Order: sequence, then structure tokens, then C-alpha cells
Amino acid sequence: TRFGVVSQTSESERIGEWSEAPMSSPKRGRPVAIDTSLIECIVVAVPDTRSVASVATAFAELAENAAIRILDIVAVTRTPGSAETIVLEIEDLDVAPAGALVEENIGVLLSDNDIALASAALLPGSAGIIVVVEDRWAQTLSSAAQRAGGRVIGGGRIPQTRIEAAMEEPPSKLANGGG
Repeated sequence: TRFGVVSQTSESERIGEWSEAPMSSPKRGRPVAIDTSLIECIVVAVPDTRSVASVATAFAELAENAAIRILDIVAVTRTPGSAETIVLEIEDLDVAPAGALVEENIGVLLSDNDIALASAALLPGSAGIIVVVEDRWAQTLSSAAQRAGGRVIGGGRIPQTRIEAAMEEPPSKLANGGG
């Protein structure tokens, strides 16, 4: 297991600035076909570890519906005093579908560095769930891009404040490319 304390990240390290260091190797077993162009890491912040169960259940539902494939999942908490990051294996929490969350023969892709970077955004005293997923909902897009000689090369979250600001702009300014 990865249960333990993760070293703190420097002030310059932020979520989304993943290092070039390789991720951990997956568990060995039968080969699993993964569209590596559709992999992303999602971090969900919650008030405490008791709240992790409902988020894990939502991820399990997405996996059951084939919208995503969960490749790795870990829960973390930040201590209130020192803001130290403590890694909790999902199996150690009271999460009903915990064993079925991660695709068989995958798991353990997140390195200690990945976990430290992702958890840097959590507030002291809060918890989070870090999940590496394959966006299966986008497989049709990926296949079409490959047939056309291309590939999916990126994606990212747009900050909520930026979207809200754009939505408040008058329609005439948006139509003229203003911003």
C-alpha cells in the first residue's frame, strides 16, 4: 500500500504541473488495452475523509456506465496544523465499492510526487480523492482522430472564475472576440 506521509511540494509546484518523472509502473498481469491519449488525473477536494465515500461512489457509477475507466485512485488528507499530506488507500476508508473501483491489473500509477503535487491544492484539514482515469466517453473521438492520421493531444480544465466572467460579458463583446 501507499499509506503514509508524502513530502511537501515547493511553493512553485502547482496542480497541473506534473513532473517529467515517470509514473509508477502498473501491476503486472494480463495486458490491458488503454487509449493513453485519453488519460487524465482528476482531483476532488472534500471537507473531510468521511466525505470521500460519496465521491468514490460517483466515480464507481461513472466506471459502471463505461464513461471512464479508473486506472488508479487514492484518498489524501491534509493535517490541520502542519498541512502535512497523509495518503490513505481507498480500501482503508468506508467505501462500499472500493475493491471494484480500479481496473484489474492496473493501479498504483500515481507516484509520491504526483500525489504531493495534486494534494498541494487542498486546504489544511480537508481531504481529497485523486483519480487517474481513461475517458472512455471520448473513445469515438480518439478513434476518428487516429483514422484521420491525428490524435488527441491535450485537454484541460478552464478555471471556474474565467468561465463565469466570460458568461457575464455582453453578447456583442463576445461576438467580436473581446475579452
